[in-house]
Amino acid sequence: MQATATVTSASEMEHATAWKTSETEYDVRVPARYREYTCAYRVVAIYRRYGMITDYQYRVSKKELEEIERIVETRIEQTNNKGGHK
Repeated sequence: MQATATVTSASEMEHATAWKTSETEYDVRVPARYREYTCAYRVVAIYRRYGMITDYQYRVSKKELEEIERIVETRIEQTNNKGGHK
């Protein structure tokens, strides 16, 4: 009998991450599964893994960051590292 593995993208286990890019703007990296709810925001980067889109990066104001936080229903982790990686 052969075992079956489920392939799960890395984003399905991650939360949105934000970092400040200027005095008035933030970049926020959001898992692709929220794209239909975040399409109104300006995309500045698209992340792919094995040819599939995993995350979108948006450039937003503080108010828009709070709106995205409500969309993903979690507190967005804010970091000083560009790209949102620890």
